[in-house]
Amino acid sequence: LYIDALASAGVKNGLSRSFAEDLACQTVLGSAYLTKQSDDHPIELMDTVCSPGGTTIEGVHTLKKLGFDIKDFPNSYDHFANEITLPLHTCLTDEQVAYVAFHYRDILKNYIK
Repeated sequence: LYIDALASAGVKNGLSRSFAEDLACQTVLGSAYLTKQSDDHPIELMDTVCSPGGTTIEGVHTLKKLGFDIKDFPNSYDHFANEITLPLHTCLTDEQVAYVAFHYRDILKNYIK
Protein backbone atom coordinates (compact mmCIF):
# COMPACT_ATOMS: atom_id res chain seq x y z
CA LEU A 1 0.00 0.00 0.00
CA TYR A 2 2.81 2.42 0.89
CA ILE A 3 4.80 1.66 -2.27
CA ASP A 4 1.68 2.02 -4.40
CA ALA A 5 0.89 5.36 -2.75
CA LEU A 6 4.41 6.60 -3.51
CA ALA A 7 4.18 5.40 -7.10
CA SER A 8 0.71 6.91 -7.57
CA ALA A 9 1.98 10.25 -6.28
CA GLY A 10 4.76 10.05 -8.86
CA VAL A 11 2.26 9.33 -11.64
CA LYS A 12 0.08 12.21 -10.42
CA ASN A 13 3.12 14.45 -10.81
CA GLY A 14 3.96 13.35 -14.35
CA LEU A 15 6.08 10.21 -14.06
CA SER A 16 5.25 7.08 -16.03
CA ARG A 17 3.70 4.30 -13.95
CA SER A 18 6.65 1.99 -14.61
CA PHE A 19 9.25 4.58 -13.61
CA ALA A 20 7.22 5.69 -10.58
CA GLU A 21 6.93 2.10 -9.33
CA ASP A 22 10.66 1.50 -9.82
CA LEU A 23 11.47 4.74 -8.02
CA ALA A 24 9.10 3.92 -5.14
CA CYS A 25 10.60 0.44 -4.73
CA GLN A 26 14.16 1.76 -4.82
CA THR A 27 13.26 4.45 -2.28
CA VAL A 28 11.88 1.87 0.15
CA LEU A 29 14.81 -0.51 -0.46
CA GLY A 30 17.32 2.30 0.04
CA SER A 31 15.62 3.42 3.24
CA ALA A 32 15.53 -0.12 4.57
CA TYR A 33 19.18 -0.72 3.67
CA LEU A 34 20.32 2.54 5.27
CA THR A 35 18.34 1.78 8.43
CA LYS A 36 19.66 -1.78 8.64
CA GLN A 37 23.29 -0.71 8.15
CA SER A 38 23.19 2.19 10.60
CA ASP A 39 23.39 2.28 14.36
CA ASP A 40 21.23 5.42 14.33
CA HIS A 41 17.53 5.39 15.14
CA PRO A 42 15.34 5.66 12.00
CA ILE A 43 14.12 9.10 13.14
CA GLU A 44 17.73 10.32 13.35
CA LEU A 45 18.34 9.01 9.82
CA MET A 46 15.21 10.75 8.60
CA ASP A 47 16.42 14.02 10.12
CA THR A 48 19.77 13.52 8.37
CA VAL A 49 18.31 13.00 4.88
CA CYS A 50 15.55 15.62 5.05
CA SER A 51 16.59 19.00 3.69
CA PRO A 52 14.83 21.97 5.32
CA GLY A 53 11.86 22.85 3.12
CA GLY A 54 12.58 19.89 0.81
CA THR A 55 10.28 17.32 -0.73
CA THR A 56 11.30 14.55 1.69
CA ILE A 57 10.36 16.47 4.82
CA GLU A 58 7.18 17.62 3.07
CA GLY A 59 6.32 13.95 2.47
CA VAL A 60 7.06 13.12 6.10
CA HIS A 61 4.71 15.87 7.29
CA THR A 62 2.01 14.68 4.90
CA LEU A 63 2.33 11.09 6.17
CA LYS A 64 2.04 12.29 9.76
CA LYS A 65 -1.02 14.41 8.93
CA LEU A 66 -2.60 11.29 7.44
CA GLY A 67 -1.93 9.28 10.61
CA PHE A 68 1.12 7.31 9.49
CA ASP A 69 2.74 7.22 12.92
CA ILE A 70 3.20 4.48 15.53
CA LYS A 71 1.37 6.51 18.16
CA ASP A 72 -1.71 6.18 15.98
CA PHE A 73 -1.58 2.39 16.35
CA PRO A 74 -1.84 1.98 20.15
CA ASN A 75 -3.31 -1.50 19.91
CA SER A 76 -0.79 -2.87 17.42
CA TYR A 77 1.10 -4.77 20.10
CA ASP A 78 -2.17 -6.25 21.40
CA HIS A 79 -3.11 -7.40 17.90
CA PHE A 80 0.35 -8.87 17.25
CA ALA A 81 0.40 -10.65 20.62
CA ASN A 82 -2.99 -12.18 19.91
CA GLU A 83 -2.04 -13.22 16.36
CA ILE A 84 1.27 -14.77 17.34
CA THR A 85 -0.38 -16.94 19.97
CA LEU A 86 -3.03 -18.43 17.63
CA PRO A 87 -1.02 -21.60 16.86
CA LEU A 88 -0.62 -22.21 20.60
CA HIS A 89 -4.34 -22.86 21.01
CA THR A 90 -3.84 -26.39 19.73
CA CYS A 91 -1.40 -27.38 22.48
CA LEU A 92 -2.09 -25.04 25.42
CA THR A 93 -5.07 -24.17 27.54
CA ASP A 94 -6.79 -20.81 27.07
CA GLU A 95 -5.27 -19.68 30.36
CA GLN A 96 -1.75 -20.58 29.18
CA VAL A 97 -2.29 -18.79 25.84
CA ALA A 98 -3.52 -15.69 27.69
CA TYR A 99 -0.38 -15.79 29.83
CA VAL A 100 1.89 -15.95 26.76
CA ALA A 101 -0.06 -13.16 25.00
CA PHE A 102 0.18 -10.99 28.12
CA HIS A 103 3.97 -11.32 28.16
CA TYR A 104 4.26 -10.68 24.42
CA ARG A 105 2.31 -7.45 24.95
CA ASP A 106 4.75 -6.37 27.66
CA ILE A 107 7.74 -7.10 25.45
CA LEU A 108 6.20 -5.28 22.50
CA LYS A 109 5.11 -2.28 24.58
CA ASN A 110 8.70 -1.84 25.74
CA TYR A 111 10.03 -2.29 22.23
CA ILE A 112 7.57 0.03 20.46
CA LYS A 113 8.04 3.06 22.74
